[in-house]
Amino acid sequence: PHPLLSLPYPLWLRRERFFRLTRLTLFAILCSALVQPLVRITIPDRFVPQGEAAAAIADVQEFLYTYDAVTVGTVPSVWGWREWAAVVYLAGMMMMLCLRACQLLQIQRALRRGCLWRDRGDDGVTVWCHAGDGAPFSWMRNIYISEGDYAENSRAILLHERAHIHCRHSLDILLVTLVEVVQWWNPFVYMLGRSLRDVHEYEADERVLRQNIMPGEYHTLLVRKALADTSYAFANNFTRSHVSRRIAMMKRPPSRPLARGKVLYIVPLLLVTLVLTAAPV
Repeated sequence: PHPLLSLPYPLWLRRERFFRLTRLTLFAILCSALVQPLVRITIPDRFVPQGEAAAAIADVQEFLYTYDAVTVGTVPSVWGWREWAAVVYLAGMMMMLCLRACQLLQIQRALRRGCLWRDRGDDGVTVWCHAGDGAPFSWMRNIYISEGDYAENSRAILLHERAHIHCRHSLDILLVTLVEVVQWWNPFVYMLGRSLRDVHEYEADERVLRQNIMPGEYHTLLVRKALADTSYAFANNFTRSHVSRRIAMMKRPPSRPLARGKVLYIVPLLLVTLVLTAAPV
């Protein structure tokens, strides 16, 4: 994602309580990271910068498309910095892809290893109950919960994890993973990924409190479970986001309707970033 699209989010939207709209905004920014490199815009000659400005833009565009030679299958006669940059890029992409694939397999093993029982509900969600004291999490249409949590706090935890599933948060995580693989070198990808996960937790918390769960009891449960550790990068964890931020967000008043207009910042900035990355024809 371009910094012009990524940086305004923490300044304008991070404290707002229209979570679905915020989530869609982050989703659009991540999608733009995949689409923009493929966009070609014809720029009339009179609008093309001249002189030093033109040379600077040409250098940037040349750097952005260094891997084109490898992509189309041409073999350079002499390896220069562009060819080595393409090799480093492809190697980093493969390493990130292997890492995420291993983490996904880790979740699948965790669901089945040590399972005491499982129950598939009418909504198609399968609950996997395990021995031990692992932190609850959900992935796709599966919920992992420990035997102790199921006996003591099953209603609040299952409501929270079902909220993740019904909102299809796992699909967002797959999009983040795809962008991370393609742009593994871009720090703004990881920043937006963390922000999107935070919004997932805020949205799930809000749905739980709508089900007549006492806020004080729910906050206490979050604090108590915050010490539980999990390393499943793909999963929607019950204590994924920083607990103090989640509790503070739950206590904030609803955002004003006019505040939703803040998300429109993405429209002009998206156009600007398209022009900056456009290839004159």
